Amino acid sequence: MAQKGILVTGGAGYIGSHTARQLGENGERLVTLDNLCTGFRQAVLHGELIVGNTGDQALVSRILKEHDIDTVMHFAAHTIVPESVENPLKYYANNTCNTRNLLACCAEAGVKHFVFYPLLLFM
Repeated sequence: MAQKGILVTGGAGYIGSHTARQLGENGERLVTLDNLCTGFRQAVLHGELIVGNTGDQALVSRILKEHDIDTVMHFAAHTIVPESVENPLKYYANNTCNTRNLLACCAEAGVKHFVFYPLLLFM
């Protein structure tokens, strides 16, 4: 049986890239989804980097299916507190709406495990 994949959202950012590095060094099959608005391409050391957004339903659904993903580790969020006060709708759209889209895609695809770093949602 082929090894199932792990999708790391926000995997080019600080926490996501460190998590992905540890998973990759342990031989896990990884796919990273990051829009690179604050992450760095060179931080993705293992697996494939797909540049895109968790709010893109077609893209997320395609990734989950094509890469046989059964685990999602979700680190994609805006986290700058002063900016969140100045532009709360930006944070709501990304941290709440896009997360809801990701969850819906995961449910539809039959993803078995979802790891969520909730601190990011409330920044």
